[in-house]
Amino acid sequence: VIDCEGTCGLSPPTSAVVVENSQRPGTDILAWNLLWASNYFVDRPHNDTENLVEAEVAEEEPAAYLYETTATGAVCKDNLDLKSVMVLIGGMERTLDVHQCHQKCVLQDCEGEDCHCDGHFSGYDGPTSNALCLDEDKLRRFCDLIPSCVGYDMHATLPRGFLNAGCAESAPAADYRTVTKVAVADATANVPYESYLATTERDYPYSWSQLLRFQGVRFTTGGTYKLCFCDSEHLGAAALAQPRACSAVGDYTVQVGTVHVSGVSCLIKDARFRKVDCRDQYYGGLRCYARGSAPRLTPPQVSENLRMGLMTQSAVFTQYLTTWCLFGPEEQTQIDPRCQLVANHQSTEE
Repeated sequence: VIDCEGTCGLSPPTSAVVVENSQRPGTDILAWNLLWASNYFVDRPHNDTENLVEAEVAEEEPAAYLYETTATGAVCKDNLDLKSVMVLIGGMERTLDVHQCHQKCVLQDCEGEDCHCDGHFSGYDGPTSNALCLDEDKLRRFCDLIPSCVGYDMHATLPRGFLNAGCAESAPAADYRTVTKVAVADATANVPYESYLATTERDYPYSWSQLLRFQGVRFTTGGTYKLCFCDSEHLGAAALAQPRACSAVGDYTVQVGTVHVSGVSCLIKDARFRKVDCRDQYYGGLRCYARGSAPRLTPPQVSENLRMGLMTQSAVFTQYLTTWCLFGPEEQTQIDPRCQLVANHQSTEE
């Protein structure tokens, strides 16, 4: 944030802003370099005896379904497309292909008891395969979470299976059996899957691909200011050859808007006293659009229980830098959009 008469990319940060939870003054560009968008990612290696946090939020389980084996020696031809199905994994919505055999066991060279790479068929499972390297409990768990899942095909001896969108046609496969989702195990405990999801902008406290939310910025003086932004992917031709993080005043060249700080916010909230389209911001103030209407935003799906718990811990969660982005395999962190929020991390790629 710079003074209104300044120029983004040339002028230093204004002295009228305090970046909370920073040991540096708001005029120091480093305080802004370390201000990342609010998110709910948890860096578990950070949680140690030197960095105590509140108890983790337990993700609420959806009601389990009953399943029955409806065929042996056969598989269904209509599998779910892993790249198009979103599921909650650790409270975060991700595509199901994170458990694809090819993804885990070839591209990531996964190691550990959760990999189940003995279910991978080397030379057969390719990037378009819908084979999941999971044990049956986890396969059933994902079928519980996905409304369009009607059941699964499970290998007889290996942690390998397929989730099915339908089974109008089948094919012979001696080592598999088809298991069908038939009913809810406990009807009194059944809660529709949608009730576990945050679906409105007003209810969602974190950043996503359509909107970045920031906390801990406080103005000490009223007035008008310019909001400057840096995207490490667009630092110029040099960034393409050697990607780097936003670090200097000259990197913040994009003016994304104007900040008006006033004591008459109660009047501005009344639509009768403004000529622009405004929306309440989750952490206070209004976001206004001088041209046209405010865009309609759709936040990602997140466990309702997790969302409510993290809302009470947002001050703690903003302190996390992800060890994954800073020290994980470069070929994976480079394409992980969450890593764009981590200071000193190289730019993500399309």
